[in-house]
Amino acid sequence: MELVEDNTTTYKDRFTHPGGPPIHTKRVSRWDKKLQDILPNIPSHIPPDLDEKYWDALAVRIRYEELQYAIGAHRLGLDTGRDRSPSPPKQYDQNQQVITREMRRDEKLKTERLYVVDRAIEIYPEFRIPAELAKPSGKRHRKVFFPKDKPDTNFIGLIIGPRGNNQKELEKQTGARICIRGKDPKKMGKLSNLPGDDENEESHVLITADTQESLDMAYDKIMNLIYGSSNAINLIKQTQLRALAKYNGTFREDKVYEVEEAYDSGVKCAICGELSHATIDCPLKNKKDNDLFKKYDPIFDQFYERVKPYFV
Repeated sequence: MELVEDNTTTYKDRFTHPGGPPIHTKRVSRWDKKLQDILPNIPSHIPPDLDEKYWDALAVRIRYEELQYAIGAHRLGLDTGRDRSPSPPKQYDQNQQVITREMRRDEKLKTERLYVVDRAIEIYPEFRIPAELAKPSGKRHRKVFFPKDKPDTNFIGLIIGPRGNNQKELEKQTGARICIRGKDPKKMGKLSNLPGDDENEESHVLITADTQESLDMAYDKIMNLIYGSSNAINLIKQTQLRALAKYNGTFREDKVYEVEEAYDSGVKCAICGELSHATIDCPLKNKKDNDLFKKYDPIFDQFYERVKPYFV
């Protein structure tokens, strides 16, 4: 079979089979999306003398444009066979699937886009966050479950602190939001009235932050607070009890008595020669008096023998 070009026919009938029906061919356009191998906003020429910082910035920019294009054009790459994780159980609401593969993939790409934006800010602090990401809806969160081998320890009170001040201080230091979620094993009820997927889980701490650095900082502090040594936990409890007593007005400070400095008065005992006491306070005073009276015993005996006949 051979194609014969006929210049006398129209464009649609230009290529025909000998004696057969015309073959309709599609006109190729340079703006066809199938032929686009490059992304917009990506330079096609890269100077060879770039340092490592600019290479990192360029890699972040390319990945950001790829994510923007994938999310905007809804090309989620579900048929590529890569980056596939085990699918969770399907959830249905009124016989309709609530969470689909497309939704999970879209959420994963948006989370990665937030990470790329944070990386771009680290490399170039003057990076302007796009308008759609100025107030990101997706935040990073992490859970820390309470240990079950310490049922006598009140971890909830340990984290919240007196009147919630310890929780507020942790949030102020880390910039993350710290909440208690799950079921209370002692009261068999929910620790929070807010609806969520974690209301049926064990009691735990939910950490929510905008940046990964803030999330890691809060996670380390919570881990040190919950899984710390017994001495550290007891010290924190004592500090919180003192703070609670101050709030309630029942705190009493321990009085510290200061001992006055002792000055040398130059007093010396005439009996023992010590400088620590006077002669009248000497413990050897009675012994010295006895020795003194013993010297006069013979004289008293002679006197008694002379006067004895007069008293008989």
